[in-house]
Amino acid sequence: MDDQNSDNDKKPWFGPKRSGLGTRPTSWQGRLVIAPLIILEVVVVTIAPSHFPSWFKPKTVGTGFTPATWQGWLVTIGPIVLILAVVGLISYKQRQK
Repeated sequence: MDDQNSDNDKKPWFGPKRSGLGTRPTSWQGRLVIAPLIILEVVVVTIAPSHFPSWFKPKTVGTGFTPATWQGWLVTIGPIVLILAVVGLISYKQRQK
C-alpha cells in the first residue's frame, strides 16, 4: 500500500500542454494549486475597480474597466505573475527530482 502512495506522490503536478507553450495541471494537486490563485485573480479584478476607482477607467469598447494607473496595472497583473511563479516553481522543483 505504501508503494502505491509513493508512486502517486511522484507523479508530476504539471506537465506540457497538448498544444502551445507552457504547462498545465496533470493531477488533482496541480488543480488544487491553480484554483485558489485563479479565484484570487477574479476577486481582485472584480473588487479593485469599485474600491480604487481612480486606478481604473471604463472600457471604451464592451463592459468593465481597464487599468489607468500603475497601481491598477499592479493589482491586475500581480496575481497573474503570482500564478505563473507558483506553477513555474512547482514544475521546476518536480523536474529536479
